[in-house]
Amino acid sequence: IIAILFAFVRAHYESEWSFWPTAPMLVLASSIIGWIQIKKFTQIAAAYNLTVNEIGIIRARFAHVSTEAELSEFVNTAELAFSREHTQWVARQKK
Repeated sequence: IIAILFAFVRAHYESEWSFWPTAPMLVLASSIIGWIQIKKFTQIAAAYNLTVNEIGIIRARFAHVSTEAELSEFVNTAELAFSREHTQWVARQKK
């Protein structure tokens, strides 16, 4: 916002100052926005990595399912894992 204000002031008083901090301020603002986006990406990547590991564990358990009761337990466990990830995804979307 400050950089935009400097740009407007510069347009009006261009010949009076030899140095205008508009460009450095735009670089600083872009850097801050980029850093925030990278931080968000890192958090999301960590959450997805956890989910991938959990799904891998669930997938490995499927090979040991042999009865209907074990299948029911397997499906409940899998649904809980996906439900938990979906809940986290919805919470991230609301931010």
